[in-house]
This record gives sequence, structure tokens and C-alpha cells, in this order.
Amino acid sequence: MSERPYDLPLNTDPEVARICDEMWEVGYSRVGSILNSEEAGLLKNTFGSMMGDCRPWSERWTDFGATQYLLPPFGDRDQIMFSNIAGRDKKADLLLEKIMTDRLVKGALTLLLGEGYKAWELSARRSNGVDRGLRLHEDAIGEFGISVLLNDQYDAYGTTSLVPRSHRSKVRCREAGVEDYLRPSFMRRFTDPVIGSAGDVYFFFKKTWHGRIKSIKNVSSDSLIFGLYPSGYRFKPFDIPMAYMNELPDELKRLLRTDEGLVAQNDGYFIVQGDVRNDRIIDLIYRKEYSVRSVWGLGPYIKPSLYRARSVYLGLRNYFRQVEAHT
Repeated sequence: MSERPYDLPLNTDPEVARICDEMWEVGYSRVGSILNSEEAGLLKNTFGSMMGDCRPWSERWTDFGATQYLLPPFGDRDQIMFSNIAGRDKKADLLLEKIMTDRLVKGALTLLLGEGYKAWELSARRSNGVDRGLRLHEDAIGEFGISVLLNDQYDAYGTTSLVPRSHRSKVRCREAGVEDYLRPSFMRRFTDPVIGSAGDVYFFFKKTWHGRIKSIKNVSSDSLIFGLYPSGYRFKPFDIPMAYMNELPDELKRLLRTDEGLVAQNDGYFIVQGDVRNDRIIDLIYRKEYSVRSVWGLGPYIKPSLYRARSVYLGLRNYFRQVEAHT
């Protein structure tokens, strides 16, 4: 392990230190089994039963506001995403609270993100058995991810997969051409899948390149996906109704409330309030002096050639389809 550019308190729990060091080194870490199988099954059944009223993705932005909290599940043949699950079921809320107040989760988040972090979204996701996968990508600056397995997941299909050490790459995922030219079916050759038992919790920086491998098994897979933001970073929170927020357990309420810990900006975004030291681990991964070289750095140089090759391929494919249609 390379020398780390941060200091952990002397009394840091060894497991919390392991999580922080793995996050710095590879960009993700298995926290541990925070829920037992019965608790994970309760969440799977609770949110799974609500996914029956699934709407097509095309209706997400035509029928619902950008920051509307009470959204139905949206999906397609690949996946179903049920956003803003806090406040939908009291028993489920208690288990979400258990995750976010767990000793390892809370301890590691405080060292990785600092105090006062907020939640953008708490979601349930179902990867369908015919999932065509999701191309590698990065998310917004400062966003931090938590994944919770709701069923045993011992293979790479239907779960998030991550590229080791890509969180400190000198080039971004899109700059390298990976988002456009690397199909999900190839990801299993060089990514690490989020696998384990029901109730296992994983952390990952959303700057770590991640996606889903194309599934070859007709088995669905359920997980929870959380997005957090530390102080000093900006995002657009959902407008949770006060009646829902007041019924939440304490930590969920702190994470999701928009009337405390956020400062509104003129463009609709909010900045998370708090002590911004710029030496948290989340800050360090964005600093150029800690970026690392990799084979993906060749992407910007070969991307134009890949673009031309794809244009030629698509042109020839369309030509022969037209010829076939007229014969």
C-alpha cells in the first residue's frame, strides 16, 4: 500500500481504518454484513411489492417534477429504479436507520466525508434477468455511493461493477472514451463486482468508474443504492413533504431534510453546510497531485480513431440494411 496523504485519529477502529484505506487505494470497500438475511428480505419484499406499479422511463421527466419526492418506480427491460424510499414504510425506515447509524458505516463516513454530510437519494433497484447492463460512467463531483445487497449475489451479473483505482485516474471516464465505446459485456474482464450475501454493505466513490455487466442469467437481483454529498459540495435535493419527514427516524431525518444543513444557490442547487477543510479523503481524490497513470490515459489519443471507426461501421450497417430491405 502506498503512503497515504491523510492521518486517521490514533483511536480509529481497525475496521474503520481498513475501509478508509481501501477507499483511498481502490475506490471502494466492503463495509460488512450490516443487515441479517431476514432484515434484507424484509426490505426486498417491501420495496419489491411497490415495484409492481412501474412506469416507463419516458414518463419520468414529462409527468413528474425534477425534485418531486413521491415518485413511482420507473423502469424498462433492464432495470427498475424506485427512488426516495425513505418514508414509504415504517419497518423499512427502521432498517434504513440501522444502516446509516451502524458503527462502521457512521465511523467510516465521518472520516471519508467529514461531519454534516447529506443524502441526495435513497433508492431501491431491481436488475432484471434480461439486463443488458449499464456502460461505465462517473457521477457528479463529490457524490458518494452506498450499495446494500438485498439478496445473495455471488456472480457478477445484475450488480454494480467497479474499475479498481479509477477514482484517481488522470483522465475521466468520458474523456477516455469508455462511456461511448466499451460495451457492458466486456466489463467482466477488468471490473470488480459488488458481490456477497444479503445484507452486505459496500462503499464506493461515485468518481470510481462503475456500471453493470450484461446479464446472461434469467435471475433478477435487488439492491439499495444511496447517494450522499459532503459539506462544501452541491446537489439538487428532493422536496420531501414535511408530513413524511416528521415521521422519519432521527438520522434519516437529518440526512434528508432540506431546511437544515443546506444553503440555496441561485441556480436551484444547494451547497451542503459544514466545516470544509479540503483534507478529507473525498477531497483528496480530486486533487491532481494524487492522480495516477493507467492504460486508460491513452483514451483521449485513440478516441478520435474509435469515433471514425464506429461511424464507418454504422454507415455500412445502415447501407446493407437498406439494400436488404429493397431486395
